[in-house]
Amino acid sequence: TQSFYKLTNFTILTNFSFSRIVTAIQTQQYSLFQQKNMVYCYKGLIGRIAPIIVHFSMILILLGTIIGSLFGFKAQEIIPKTENFHIQNILSNGSLNTIPKNSARVNDFWITYT
Repeated sequence: TQSFYKLTNFTILTNFSFSRIVTAIQTQQYSLFQQKNMVYCYKGLIGRIAPIIVHFSMILILLGTIIGSLFGFKAQEIIPKTENFHIQNILSNGSLNTIPKNSARVNDFWITYT
């Protein structure tokens, strides 16, 4: 709860009345769904569409991880500069992947730390 008090916008309710809070939300023209002491409210079209977008994004991420685990692989290679190499040291691979047989070359490589 200490991190809650560090926020710039917070309110401590001293005269807590659930029914007063619900009526205050309704006067601000929010659409409100209530079951016992649980409340869900939204305002406008974006409030209706946002949960659909969030769930679609989570399904898309899940599909991406499934595809990556089936068709992907991990490899570790020491690649000298300006020499041809091909992938040999495979650490793990998916069940449906094919390891590329192409060779490649790194002309120049550097890392800059800032």
